Amino acid sequence: MEAIWHMQDYLSRTLGVMDFNVGWNNGEYAGQTVNHFHCHIIPRRLGDTDNPRGGIRGCIPEKMNYKA
Repeated sequence: MEAIWHMQDYLSRTLGVMDFNVGWNNGEYAGQTVNHFHCHIIPRRLGDTDNPRGGIRGCIPEKMNYKA
């Protein structure tokens, strides 16, 4: 968690972004395809998507279907 906070701070200072989606997939039914830990830290800006509700799964709609 400390690494996540560190990266958010770094991104805020360098990109001027204050809001983030942070998440990871844990388990096959959650969308994990490789059995290791990695975390997604996605900087967000006002208006970067039509509807930010729903969090990380919908913040990049064209990336949601990995089999496409």
